[in-house]
Amino acid sequence: MTIWARSARARDERPFLHTSARHTNAIRLYESPGFWLRRRTAFLAARVPEAARQQ
Repeated sequence: MTIWARSARARDERPFLHTSARHTNAIRLYESPGFWLRRRTAFLAARVPEAARQQ
């Protein structure tokens, strides 16, 4: 992850990651090389009812 982030910065890109706020292990992992919380984002998931998938 650190190599990927350095490579992106070398190309003048801004590396970023997404995770659920509930996924505290991922947050700790991302913070260890220097990532930080920039914004909280709401993620929405939708499911297609089984009856609609069979049509």
